[in-house]
Amino acid sequence: MRLLAPDALRDDQRQMLDSYRPWLPPGAVCVNVMVGTEPWDIRLLVLSGSQVSLYRFSRHLPELRCRTYAAELEGFSVLPACSISVVSPHPAAQFLAVRPYEQATLAIELESGAREAGPGNLPLVQQVIRCVRDMRSRNLVHGHLCPENIAWVHGELRLLDPIFGAASGATGGTLAPEISADQELSHPSDLYGLGVVLRALLGTALPEEQGQVLKRLLLPSPKQRPSLEEVEEAFGGPSSAKGASSSGKLVKRPSASVSDSRAGRAPLPPAPVFVQRRSPLFTLFLLAVLVAAAGYFVRLRYPKAYFALARNIPVLASQRSEDFERDWESGDRARMLTVARAAVLDNNPAAENAIIDSILAGANPPETSPRLMRVAFNAVWRDSLARGDQEAVIALTVAPMLRQGLDEIPPLSSLHPAVVLAVAAEMSPANPGDPLKKIPLSTFARLPDVVGGAFRQLGELGVSSVGSPEAIGLASIVTGAFEPAAFDAFIGSDSNPKIVIAKVAIIRPIISKNDAAATQLLVTLRDRGGEFGQVLSWFDIEDLAKWSRLPSQDKLSIVLNQLPRDLSQAQYADLLTFPLPGVREQAAAALKQRFFKDADTNLLLTLSGEGNRLTREQTIAIVSALTLEPSKQVPFIAAWFGLKPAPDTVLLLLLARGGYDSTDTFNLEAARYLRRSQWSATTDMLKLLAQHPEPLARTLAYVRLDPKDDEQRKILQARISAEKDKGLLKMVMAKLSSDLPSGAPAATPAADQQPPPAAPPKGK
Repeated sequence: MRLLAPDALRDDQRQMLDSYRPWLPPGAVCVNVMVGTEPWDIRLLVLSGSQVSLYRFSRHLPELRCRTYAAELEGFSVLPACSISVVSPHPAAQFLAVRPYEQATLAIELESGAREAGPGNLPLVQQVIRCVRDMRSRNLVHGHLCPENIAWVHGELRLLDPIFGAASGATGGTLAPEISADQELSHPSDLYGLGVVLRALLGTALPEEQGQVLKRLLLPSPKQRPSLEEVEEAFGGPSSAKGASSSGKLVKRPSASVSDSRAGRAPLPPAPVFVQRRSPLFTLFLLAVLVAAAGYFVRLRYPKAYFALARNIPVLASQRSEDFERDWESGDRARMLTVARAAVLDNNPAAENAIIDSILAGANPPETSPRLMRVAFNAVWRDSLARGDQEAVIALTVAPMLRQGLDEIPPLSSLHPAVVLAVAAEMSPANPGDPLKKIPLSTFARLPDVVGGAFRQLGELGVSSVGSPEAIGLASIVTGAFEPAAFDAFIGSDSNPKIVIAKVAIIRPIISKNDAAATQLLVTLRDRGGEFGQVLSWFDIEDLAKWSRLPSQDKLSIVLNQLPRDLSQAQYADLLTFPLPGVREQAAAALKQRFFKDADTNLLLTLSGEGNRLTREQTIAIVSALTLEPSKQVPFIAAWFGLKPAPDTVLLLLLARGGYDSTDTFNLEAARYLRRSQWSATTDMLKLLAQHPEPLARTLAYVRLDPKDDEQRKILQARISAEKDKGLLKMVMAKLSSDLPSGAPAATPAADQQPPPAAPPKGK
C-alpha cells in the first residue's frame, strides 16, 4: 500500500476517489489516500471532527454476495477487538467499512524493528489466540489474519479489515490457500492466518512441540491443520467455555433444504390451519368483491400502503404475472410467501412461472433450494418431466418457507429419476433419509449419459441404493457440487487402490474441464492417506521435474495410467520411479520413443523396474546425461557417479548397456565405480558381465567367478576361446590353473588364441 495526498493521485485514481466522495458524511475531509494494487482499491483517510477514520470500499459484487459480506462484516461489531461500521447501499453493488485509522500494525512494528520476533511476544500470541477463540464462539471468520491486519492500541489487540480477504477477490500472499473469490469462509482459514501471525511474532526457532503445531497450522490442506485446542495447549492460550466450535464449520448456518435432516434440525410442525365458519354464499361473494375492489384502489393510489398491507393480508396480492414476478424478486418474505402459496397450494401458473424463471435465470432467493430446481429442470431431461414431477419440484424448492406443500408430494420413488437426483444432491451423505435408502441405484442408471453411465459403473462396484453415501456423493458431483464432502462420500472408506482408481475413472469425464474440481479431488484423495494417498503425495515430495506447474487434470491422467503427451524429458524420467508400475512402463516407452534408441530398451526397463534403487534425482540426472551426444556426456556422467548411486543398480545398468562397444563412457565409468564399491551378483549376472564389451567389466566378472563352483568354472572355461584381450585371457587361464589338482595339465587356449612365447631374459 502507498499513502498519497489526494493531489498526488493519477487521473484514473482521482476519478475513483471522486466517485467515493458522496459516501462521506457532511463536513468530513479526505486528508490522505491509501492506494492498493487494484484500481478500485482506494482507501480514504477521513477527518471528521477530531477523529481520523479509514474508509475502505469493496470491489463491485453481485447484490446477494455483497449483502452477505456486509452482513458478516457487521457481525464483527460485537467484538471488543474490532471497531467497525458498515454501509451498504441499495441496490447493493459495493459496501463500505469504516473504522478508526490505526498506524501501529504488527507488520509496521516488525519491519521498523520496534518489535522483534521471539519468545518475548508470547503474551501477545495468547491475546491473538483468545481473539480467534472469541470469533469462533460467535461463529465469525476474519478470513485474513496477518500482521498487516492486527494492531495494538494502548496494549490491547485490534482486528482490522475482516472479510476483505475474500471480498477483494485476492489470492495468495498471507491468505489461506483455500480462500478464493466469492467463496464461503470457514474457521480453518483463520487457523492458517493464526499460523502466519505466530510465525511473525515468534520466529521459527521454537521448541519441538510448538514448532510442529506451527508447521501444521501453515499446511495447505484445511484438514491437516491442528484444532484451536491444540494451539492453545501448545502456546498457553486459555480455552474458552465448553461447547465452542472447533470443527471448521462454515460461517453460514445451513440453509433449510428439502429435508431438515441436512441441517441437523428436527422437522418443523405442520403450519396451523384456520377454519372459518361458513357464511351464506352471497355474503362471501360480496365480501370477495369488496376486498378485491379495495385492493385494486389501494394499489393504484397508494402503492406503498398496498405492499405494507400485502405483507400482512396476502389476499390483497394481485394475480397478474408481473405482480408475481415483482413480489417474488422483492426479497420480502411476506410477499414471496404469497407467491409460494399461489404456486404450490393453488397451482397458479403465473406464480409457478415467476419462481421457475427467476431461479433458472440464476437467482438464489432466500429460504429456497434453488439448486434443487436447477438440477431437476435441467434442459437435458426437463421435457420428460410429467406435470406431477414439476409440481413436486416447485414444492420441494420452496419447502423451507412453505412446508405445507410437502404434504401433497407423491412418494419420492414414484417421481422422475431427475427429481430423485436433485433431491439426493441436496442431502447430507451421513443422513440422506429413509426414502432415498429404499430407492435402488438402477433408478439413476435410466438417466442420460454421462450421468446414467456414471451410476451404472458405480453399481458395478457393489453400490445398490440411492441413499448410500457413495451415491449421494456422486449425485452432488454430477450436478456440479465439487465439494470436499461430496468427494469424500463418493470415494468412501475403501483403501483398495484398485477400487479408488475405478471411482476416480467414473468421475473423470464429469470434471475433465474443471481443473479446480480436479485439484479438490486430488486434495481429498491425498488427505485420506493410505496407499493411494501416498501415491498422490509423490507429486509433492520433490519438485525437481516442476510437478507444481502441471495442471491437476494431468496428474489425474497419470494416476489413471494415461500419460499426457506434452510432459518434459525430466518429468518422464521422474515417472520411472512412480509408485504405480503401469505409469513407470508408459514413461519408459515414451522416453524410448522420443529420446532413446532401441539399444536402450533394457536400460529403460531397468530404470522403470522394481530393482531400481536410484533416487528420483539420480534417475532424472542419468536419463538427461545419456540423451546427450556421446562427445558431451563425459563431464555429466562423471558428475552423476559423484551422487553415489546404489552399486547394485549401477551393475544392472551396466549389464543393460551390453549392446554398446568398449568406447562407451558410461560403461567404463560404471565399471570403475563398481571396482571400488561393495556389490553382489548372481551367477547369471556374472556370466553376462563376463561377456560385456567393456574390458574392465569383464575383469570384475573374472575376479568374482569361483572355479571351485562347477557352473562358474564352465563360464571361465567358455571364456578361454572367446576372450580377445590377451592380458584378461592370462587371468582366466591362471584362475583355472590355480584350481587344478597337483600334476594335472594346465589349461591352454585354442591354437588361434596361443599367447606369443615369452621373450628371453635380458643378458642371456
